[in-house]
Amino acid sequence: MGMRRVAAKFVPKLLNCDQKQHRMNIANEMLDSVRDDPNLLQRVITGDEAWVYGYDVETKAQSSQWKLPHEPRPKKARQVRSNVKVLLTVFFDCRGVVHHKFLPQGRTVNKEYYLQVMRNLREAIRQKLPDLWKNKNWLLHHDKAPAHTSLLVRDFLAKNNTLMMPQPPYSPDLAPCDFFLFPKLKRPMKGRRYATLDEIKTASKEELKKILKMIFLKCFEDWKNRWHKCIISHGDYFEGDKIEARLDEDPTQTQKELTKTLGVTQPAIFYHLKEIGIIRKVGNWVPYELKPRDFERRFFTCEQLLQRQKRKGFLNRIVTDDEKWVHYDYPKHQAM
Repeated sequence: MGMRRVAAKFVPKLLNCDQKQHRMNIANEMLDSVRDDPNLLQRVITGDEAWVYGYDVETKAQSSQWKLPHEPRPKKARQVRSNVKVLLTVFFDCRGVVHHKFLPQGRTVNKEYYLQVMRNLREAIRQKLPDLWKNKNWLLHHDKAPAHTSLLVRDFLAKNNTLMMPQPPYSPDLAPCDFFLFPKLKRPMKGRRYATLDEIKTASKEELKKILKMIFLKCFEDWKNRWHKCIISHGDYFEGDKIEARLDEDPTQTQKELTKTLGVTQPAIFYHLKEIGIIRKVGNWVPYELKPRDFERRFFTCEQLLQRQKRKGFLNRIVTDDEKWVHYDYPKHQAM
């Protein structure tokens, strides 16, 4: 019947028709705004909160190991996140991090705390982005968390004439912190252990500093592309679906071809293919296609050299040389 068994994809929420339509409306609205004002995204400051753990479990790709064909599959004990954690709030724009703050111990993210975050953010903008502060044309983007949409915070933003950028609910795939910053921050920290909160904070700051300006700029370009994908998907979650559709059309496509046709990064395609159990391995280039007798000669020669080294230790007395042509105008390597 041409059917195959696949695992269900986990999504933040099973969206109804109204929620999908709302996502499409906001995506269309933002694309229209960017067409009218090409510099709009350069004035957006977006932010959110996320827990950073003293120990976070490695991804499947990070915990993978090399093994020979005859070796058994390696085993690892199942790990869980540590109880030592700190909440990090970050705001950034297309040039980099504008403001970050760690939640003090014993506090929770309520309207009073977030109001103080907004005051600190405004001060950071005044100091770091004087052009946006002077023109008062910067836009704030955050999600629909209760503390963000509380009456206290909304009144504060309204009194200071803060322009807001819309964000549809249940849409981490359309929030730069969720699809870019926090994964970028947390991935290098997975598998490492930090004993104290100070160590977690120090490591988090170091990882934030490592993110280059050009990567922040690319994030905002990706954000615009995600609005297009949301519309094409009729408001549904779009990550991963197109990859499977392309593979159904042509199962012989490589990861490089999928990257070019879909406009998705190659690591994203790799992790998705790994998740659904489809990994394509590219053959290695070798100097010569060996015949059975060549294998025997290589094996016999290596065995003799190892035995000779054990008996006499002759490697420190070997002099070796070879010849190689050096081209003055060597052509650049081109993908086949």
